[in-house]
Amino acid sequence: MDKERQVIRMILEALGEPEGHMKRYFESDSEIIRLGDKNLLFTTDEFSEEDLFRDHHPFTLGWNVAVATISDILASGGNPLYFGHSLTLSNKWDDDFIRKFSQGIAECLKKAGVTFMGGDLGVSDKWHYTGIVLGETDRPLTRRGARAGDLIFMTGNIGAGNLEAALKLYSTHLALKPLLNQVTVKFHLRIAESKVLRKYANCCIDSSDGILKALINLAEITETGFEITSPEYCKDGLLACTLV
Repeated sequence: MDKERQVIRMILEALGEPEGHMKRYFESDSEIIRLGDKNLLFTTDEFSEEDLFRDHHPFTLGWNVAVATISDILASGGNPLYFGHSLTLSNKWDDDFIRKFSQGIAECLKKAGVTFMGGDLGVSDKWHYTGIVLGETDRPLTRRGARAGDLIFMTGNIGAGNLEAALKLYSTHLALKPLLNQVTVKFHLRIAESKVLRKYANCCIDSSDGILKALINLAEITETGFEITSPEYCKDGLLACTLV
């Protein structure tokens, strides 16, 4: 069991959650709440400099944190409806940076058809961003349901997040410097793909923590193995690997 799950279990135990109910906290990307005849979805996600997002392009940074938050609703087969956030600004950000960062968030919400609900604001030495999304679905998708013989599909190439992290970690590497401003990693908003998933998929997981970790989580929850035969990697990520 990884450290994150251990900490979550400690918190749930302190909150008095019965041992038998703890599994449900790991079985879907969003919390599924049955309200009347509807399935409501809830998710919250936190981002900071520790996640190795570059801040050279404020619009893209805003877009990416919004997409990464909404992706949990999409991975649960849902339609995102309402979005809120808690934003701690870096005291290094000027008005132009804040404006472009906010425009990135706004553009994502517009394309997703999501209403902004408001949130909280603070200032610190380092930026932090927590996104909150409410959604709904007629057919919830969880991480449970895979069977032996099922096919595994991804909605994109492997390594976009790794590339962003590499460009942050190796920003002083001479071979990578030419790529720093030329390569902008803008996450895809998978609205169309989510509609296909909720129609055909048996289970689903967001891969923002890495494809290997996602596959291991699915295997543990569904008690199946997996075999990957033809992974599709991000081309710019492969190029970066040859330079460092």
